[in-house]
Amino acid sequence: MLPDIATSMTLKDISAEDMFALNQVPNVQLSRKDHGNFAVNDLVLELSHFLDEDVVNRVELQLMSNRLKKQWGLPEHF
Repeated sequence: MLPDIATSMTLKDISAEDMFALNQVPNVQLSRKDHGNFAVNDLVLELSHFLDEDVVNRVELQLMSNRLKKQWGLPEHF
């Protein structure tokens, strides 16, 4: 999500897909309106304190599942 060099990006600067990915983390509910001025660097640092491999795997699986459903034209609740 972040560039290789130091950045001053805020949550309002990230893509909708990245915002969706962040909101897939359990107990995370971010919005551009309420949290748009938060620095992405700070948020990633905070999230790294409680993310474990299981959480990362669940988020990746959900993103892949959603993409495949869209590609195959399956209903969202399939």
